[in-house]
Amino acid sequence: MQRRHFLLGAAGLAASGRGALAQPAIGGKAKALTYVPQANLTSLDPVWTSATVTRNHGFLVYDQLCTQDSKDVIRPQMAEGWTTENDGRDTIFTLRD
Repeated sequence: MQRRHFLLGAAGLAASGRGALAQPAIGGKAKALTYVPQANLTSLDPVWTSATVTRNHGFLVYDQLCTQDSKDVIRPQMAEGWTTENDGRDTIFTLRD
């Protein structure tokens, strides 16, 4: 039996009220999310080091001008938008309030 077939069957049992897999609680009391990095943070500068823990820290703490959505489309985050001029050599960002 493949794992996906087992999980689909177990999820079906849970949906029918006969147990198997626990259902998530919706609308419950909010809890704090604790982030535990995989290594010690030795540098805060993601330009100086290529350590993943430094990159992850930067993404959690600092805003970016632009970000990627789930479909890898570039979207403004700290920027309100941008215009490209001079045959694509100059990009002017407008920051949001």
